[in-house]
Order: sequence, then structure tokens, then C-alpha cells
Amino acid sequence: MRRHRSGVRPRREGHSGLRPECSSPWILLQPLANYDPHYSVGITRSSVATHISNLTAQGKERGRGYVVADEPYVVVIGGANVDIEGRCSTPPLPHESNIGDVAISAGGVARNIAANLASTGLQTHLIAALGEDDHGQLIYNRTSSSGVDLSSVLWTSQHPTATYLSIIDANGELLMAVNDMAITAVVDRKAIAARLELLRHARVVVVDCNVGDEALDEITSLSPTVFVDTTSVAKAPRIRPYLDRVHTLKPNRAEATALTGIDIHNTETARKAAQWLLDAGVATVYLTLGPDGVVWADQEGCEGFLSAPQIHALSTTGAGDAFTAALVQGFCNLTGPDEIVELATEQAAAIATELTPGPQ
Repeated sequence: MRRHRSGVRPRREGHSGLRPECSSPWILLQPLANYDPHYSVGITRSSVATHISNLTAQGKERGRGYVVADEPYVVVIGGANVDIEGRCSTPPLPHESNIGDVAISAGGVARNIAANLASTGLQTHLIAALGEDDHGQLIYNRTSSSGVDLSSVLWTSQHPTATYLSIIDANGELLMAVNDMAITAVVDRKAIAARLELLRHARVVVVDCNVGDEALDEITSLSPTVFVDTTSVAKAPRIRPYLDRVHTLKPNRAEATALTGIDIHNTETARKAAQWLLDAGVATVYLTLGPDGVVWADQEGCEGFLSAPQIHALSTTGAGDAFTAALVQGFCNLTGPDEIVELATEQAAAIATELTPGPQ
């Protein structure tokens, strides 16, 4: 149902014929064959070479030295910030101090996606910038406890940790928000190039549009399986020059309008916007319409629409991030598009009905 820009559909794990307990990453052919009692599998050198060739074809062997790949993993790149959410208890009055609740949590599109993925058991790495301050430590501690690998995080004293301040009405809908994301400039082309091997061997690379143009250029050049969350109306156009390198794109209604120029007011116009994005080179598009559902389409001519479940949303913050994470989860599990949309919609609805915006 889906085009894979690498030309190779990811396959399920198979049996290579080599012992999984061989722990050395520098395995030589002859010891594997019959000379070294620690590694020997009792077959000829030529047979071992055949198995190595099969491992290479399956992406389980990393070139020179027969470095055997670890379990499949995902890399998520972009924003990590502290969310400060003000929730109005009554209909908000402009120019007034409104009664409500204020909550502080770890957030950011990329961080939320990574935490959601790690909670499913997928090995997940996060590349994001954190300030050397209390907020940076809060994000690090809470994200690490979710199971996300943070060894590729960039720490800096040049900027404070990013902050996202939002005001939510009594119905759980976002009224307005202010973001201070200047620190994401640290995630630049040089930082991405320094993590080249991590990106090249990832099953999926997910990026949000908090990162700048040069970083997006570098990221979309390195991996054939790039998933993009367009993040916001202001930042969505950053991905436009690289749409033909994107495997899966997840914009909401407003972000898709910013990208395509098409006024999206129903499913028909949503389908037109999705087709515009396909014509621009995107392999698969999932265009979310909030309470009106989701439209999806791909380069193989498959398309669909799924209505949104009827829920009482406490907050939509983080719901889109959960949707994107579920798209990645479904792809890694070789799930069909219809099932992926159902999973993503369920995960987004679950976040929207929680008091906190996703895994902390």
C-alpha cells in the first residue's frame, strides 16, 4: 500500500544462520567458520560469506568489519521544551486575569513523539537542544524516565531551554500560545553531520519543523525514510523545498493550507491538498482535520478518510504528536495504512482526554 523511497520494503526479522550470542562487532569469516571455539558455527568459510551477504542485504550488517546492527531504532529530531499550560475554568475574558489552573510539564513536538514511541518498546533516540538550566534538567529527567535514549542531546549555555506557553479554554481547545524556541538553532547542519551514522542506520528518522532549513536539508538527504511533523503554521513552509525527500508528512488543516495555499474547509478540499503534496513528491500524507477526522493518501493511489471519535477533549496539546508517533509505530510494525490511521486516531484521542499532554 505504501511507496518506500529506498526501493526496499522493510522486512520482518529473519534467521541468519549465525549465532545471536556472538557479541564481538568485529567478527571475521574464518573464526566464524570453524577455528575459533567461541564463535564457531561449524560451517565452511564460503557458507559464512553467504550468510554475511544475506545479512548485508537485510540491513543487519554495517559494512566493513562485519559490524552487526543492533535492534531497529528510530531517531527523532527537533523541539524539546517546557510546557506551561494555563487552563481557563470559565469562558475566557480578554484583557482580564482569568481563573483556572496552571501546569508545567516536559513537552516539545519531537520530545513528545520520542516519549510516545519509547513507551511502545521501540528503541528511540532524541536529538534536541537543552539549556544548562533547571528546565533543561527537568526535560532530561522526565524524558529519560520514559525510556528515550538521550545520548545525542545537545547541551548549551548560549540559550535558555525552550518554553511553550499556552492558554486553553474550558473546552480543551487551544486559544493561543507563545513559544521561545531560539535554542533549536543549535540543532544545525554541523550537529546533524556529527550524528551521521546514527541517522543512516535508523529504521525511521522523524523530524519536526522547529529545526532550520539547513538542518532539514541535511536530515532529508541522509535517510530514505523521513517522517515530518509540520509543527505549526509559521514553521510548516520550511519543509516545502524538501517535500520530494519526505516519506510521510503529517500536517493539520492549517499547516496544510500554509504549505499548499488551498483553503481546507471540508474533506474534498482536504483531498485536494493531500494530492498537491503528493504531486510535490511526498510518498504518503496524513492530513488531520481535528474533530472532523483525517484524510490520507499515498503515491500508489490509495486514499481514505476516517472520522474522529466523539470525545470530550480536556486538551488537544500533544494529541498531534501522539498521532505522529503512532504513524511511525505502525510503519515499523509493517501495519497497513487503514490500521495505521485507526491506531493514530485512537492514540491522539487518548492524549486529548488526559489532563497531562502525553508521556512525561
